[in-house]
Parts: sequence; C-alpha cells; structure tokens
Amino acid sequence: SFAKGQKPMGVSVRCPMINLIRDPRWGRADEAPTEDPYLAASFGAEATRGVQEQGRVAAEAKHFAAYDLETNAAYEKDGRKGFDATIAPFDWADSYAVPFEAVI
Repeated sequence: SFAKGQKPMGVSVRCPMINLIRDPRWGRADEAPTEDPYLAASFGAEATRGVQEQGRVAAEAKHFAAYDLETNAAYEKDGRKGFDATIAPFDWADSYAVPFEAVI
C-alpha cells in the first residue's frame, strides 16, 4: 500500500534467489542456482543487472543470507524444526555473504 498522495515508482521483482545449497534436502534447493558461492554471486549479479536494466524495476535478492541453514540436529531429532543462526566468521565471509555482496 502507498501513503496518501504517493504513486508507485516502479516494480519490485523478487529475484534472484541466491542462497547456497548446503543440503539437498533443504526445502528450497530446487530454487537455488548452486552450492558454489562465487557462481551464485556471478549469477545473482547478472540476474540483478538484467532485471534492473529494464527501467523502473528493482530486483530483490532472496531470501536472507544463510537462510538455507534450516537444520540444527543438536536440538531437533528430525533436524528441520531448529535453527541456530550462529555462523563462524570465516564461513560468513567466505560463503554466505559472497552472493549477497555481489548484487549490491
């Protein structure tokens, strides 16, 4: 919705999906392009550029960095209901942040 008197500025497109596939059982693995952070970064940057070159269109990278880590077997027997968002600084910098930094 828009504030009174405001008009839409353009279109927002929810793409590219650039989370990494770390476990093929992840529910969104079929949407993700790859498990390689640098390939995902290249894909994300080009997809973003392609969408935004259309004029008044904004690409929104999906979903959140490290969103693909939906399991925490230490807390849940089936591993799908728990999630510990603590990520080692090296893993964050070397893998999870790479695709999202590339699309900025």
